[in-house]
Amino acid sequence: MHKIISIFVIFLSGMGINLTPCVYPLIPITISYFGARSTSMPGKPYIHAIIYIVGIAITNSFLAFIASITGSMLGFVLQSPFVITGISIFLLILALSLFGVWEVRIPASIGQLLSKQFSGYKGSFFIGLLFGVFAAPCAGPFIIGLMIYVAKEADPITGFLYFLSLSLGMGIPIGILATFSGMINRLPLAGEWMIWIKKLLAWILVFMAVFVLRPIMGEFPQRLLMGIVAFACGIHLGFWDKSDGKRFYSIKRIIGIIFILISLYIPFSYHPHKIQWITYSDSIIEQAQKEHKPVIIDFYADWCMSCVQIEKKIFHDPEIIDMSKRFVMIRMDLTHQTPSQRALLKRFDIKGLPTILFITRKGILRLEGEITRKEFTRKMKQAISLSNIQS
Repeated sequence: MHKIISIFVIFLSGMGINLTPCVYPLIPITISYFGARSTSMPGKPYIHAIIYIVGIAITNSFLAFIASITGSMLGFVLQSPFVITGISIFLLILALSLFGVWEVRIPASIGQLLSKQFSGYKGSFFIGLLFGVFAAPCAGPFIIGLMIYVAKEADPITGFLYFLSLSLGMGIPIGILATFSGMINRLPLAGEWMIWIKKLLAWILVFMAVFVLRPIMGEFPQRLLMGIVAFACGIHLGFWDKSDGKRFYSIKRIIGIIFILISLYIPFSYHPHKIQWITYSDSIIEQAQKEHKPVIIDFYADWCMSCVQIEKKIFHDPEIIDMSKRFVMIRMDLTHQTPSQRALLKRFDIKGLPTILFITRKGILRLEGEITRKEFTRKMKQAISLSNIQS
């Protein structure tokens, strides 16, 4: 569910980037460019807009690919508490750029490249391809932050969906305005509200910075901190910010109240895990074998992102929770390893996390690395079957 919400928020963020001071004043110029380039095909400036969106999507897809591959290659490194803390701090530094503390500047050499003239569809494609460069002072910190977030997830499909939604959020408004060019005259005048949009994007980066801390904070403390951030965001954007405009004043108040309500919901939406985990001991294993009951040992750590994902995707599944009642469920928390735990890791030949063992009367089954629900369910059924076989 959180991925669907994330995709929607990123889509809205893409739309919001169009409303920042770096991009909004260029929208009429961009639409006029499409109209001028389509004189050979009267009435079809939207084709240029579609090509423009494709250019944005290609660039963002490439960024998603780089981030996902980097996350997969550095998966173990990115699980380190020190690296997670560093990522969170870097996201906060990027947020400070959107808050106006510092500014991203385009190198002069790139600026000269952008000044070149490209005609026809190639020009529309080129504008979309380098949209992130045009909007670097406003969009750059957010796009870099999203790349870091995707790298932390280390999931190529998720990364692609996140950046696709960002591309559509950036491009769809331009496509609509290119198709119905008369709507340009109805756009509000530039003003301080654009700075407010930048601050909203900054707060989204702050949310990302807190979200990536879950492996080292634990779920409930992280939710509590998310609630505090949402409350601060609501107060800042809805009541403290001094952006002008009577109509915009009402919008600010409404959005501020929404964030405050969200801040109250986040901490109280936490539900403890339903699987009853017990701590490892040799006597528990011996007792389970006497009762012909299979044992599951989950080697887990809060800093292991894959372990956290397995917890959410697999151990919260109703069918697996029901099947777990036929097992002795043991979790070995390796967040802070002890000498006795290191001895058990050597005894069970544990090479890395996540690793899940299924101990049966006929031997030990093993799952390592990224695990799907289907694989886990199949292993559970196999363990039950082996435990029911008479010697």
